[in-house]
Amino acid sequence: MKNRFSYIVTLGLVSCLLAVHSCRKMDIKMTTTGDVNIVGYLEKYPDSFSLFKQILDRTETSAFLNAYGAYTCFAPTNSGVKAWLSKVGAANVDAANLETLKDPVKFHLITDTLTTSNFKDGKLPIPTMFGQYLITGVSNKESVSSFIINRQALVTKSNIRVGNGFIHQVDHVLEPSTVSLVKQLEAKPEYSIFVQAIKETGFYDRLNTVDPDTSKRWLTLLAESNQALADSGITSYAALKAKYSKTGNPANANDSLHMYVAYHILDGVKFLGDIISAPAHQTLQPQEVVTTQLLNTNVVVNEDEFNGVLEKGVTLIRSTSDNAATNGVWHDGAHFTVKYRAPTAVYWDVSTFTEIMKMPANYKKPASRLPVRVKQINRSKMCIGVGDHWRARTSSPIATAPAPV
Repeated sequence: MKNRFSYIVTLGLVSCLLAVHSCRKMDIKMTTTGDVNIVGYLEKYPDSFSLFKQILDRTETSAFLNAYGAYTCFAPTNSGVKAWLSKVGAANVDAANLETLKDPVKFHLITDTLTTSNFKDGKLPIPTMFGQYLITGVSNKESVSSFIINRQALVTKSNIRVGNGFIHQVDHVLEPSTVSLVKQLEAKPEYSIFVQAIKETGFYDRLNTVDPDTSKRWLTLLAESNQALADSGITSYAALKAKYSKTGNPANANDSLHMYVAYHILDGVKFLGDIISAPAHQTLQPQEVVTTQLLNTNVVVNEDEFNGVLEKGVTLIRSTSDNAATNGVWHDGAHFTVKYRAPTAVYWDVSTFTEIMKMPANYKKPASRLPVRVKQINRSKMCIGVGDHWRARTSSPIATAPAPV
């Protein structure tokens, strides 16, 4: 009986101890990572980033950059911020105009995580919070290679992983474009002939407008300098007009000078890296495209083999191209004109369609007669089909159906 009582007492004490232990406060980790966020990292290194942190505080950007999210921040060092403040005429961050601070801050931030693996020769895949794209490249100085952003700042430390994204340390403040495509060219006397052609043909307003709708804002301009025109024997706007304006009115959409300028404007923002990613690009000249390709390291426009004859193209000059503007980007290159391609009829044997060849009951059977229908789409195109399979054909309309298989 005594042993039984002792066993019960011992069991009770063990149960009490287990109950007390289970009631202890558990240390639960409430964060997804122990890394500091962007603002926390800047605070850890005041010798490098105290001035940029002050800018973030004044523009009320620190709050969301210190919260959960996915960002890429190009953080300028104190020396870079000091140089920029001197450029804008401010003694310090507090003395700078608040509106002057807001735009550059947005230009240093991207709402996604991008590492240097995304730094191609051209624009980054996502625009900044300011709405413009950053372009990247490689700078080589004294046998040292570094990434360069917008031809304005070198990346001195990259891929700094923080809790809400990545930081890339840069040595200068990045400044967004403040003028349009045509205003940039207008400020350069070496493009005066081409700018005059833009004005006379009526494209000035289009190239000077920053549409609030970003789906309609962007244009790409293939500009020609006075020297490029002179290399082709054109030394003045009068000479350019005399050569191309066939109606005497360049503003007329049917005038050849109007077509020449329209052919130099592409829809959308296309840096050199984007241009070489596709074999052709639609221009503002209706139904006309420029072809592009990368030959060695050169971006070449309109170099094609046609009917067995190689037509030499022109090269876009890398060092003076990829110029970002508020409404697009412009490139520099040699003189070229509109390359017209007349529609060509395409004929084929309908019995060689894959769909028909997979029909052993009818394919190559002399007695078989498949119903072939013809559906006219417009004056220049029609569809020919067997059953529910249709294929476009470019030719003049025909009165009868093709012969049966």
